[in-house]
Amino acid sequence: MAGIIFLSNPFDASEREVFHAKDGTTIDEWLAKSGFDKRLREQPVVIILNGVELTEDEYTHRLSASDVVALVVIAEAEAAIAWVIEYWVYVAVV
Repeated sequence: MAGIIFLSNPFDASEREVFHAKDGTTIDEWLAKSGFDKRLREQPVVIILNGVELTEDEYTHRLSASDVVALVVIAEAEAAIAWVIEYWVYVAVV
């Protein structure tokens, strides 16, 4: 079974959900079955297969046991700026 990891916060990998997909399932099929196809319309998400970012045309890839899929929410500008500021304040203090 392929591993699928949903990272809801790109700045904190501990905020994640882990799923599995049967071998031979396409990414499109898994997205529809799991309901993530709807979530993708609500928030920007990047899908990464074995370390390579996919385009929608590549969601027809059939998953195998060695595949790892990451669904990563793209940070909104305000959140990204806040994180950068927080990080540099921490660096300056420490």
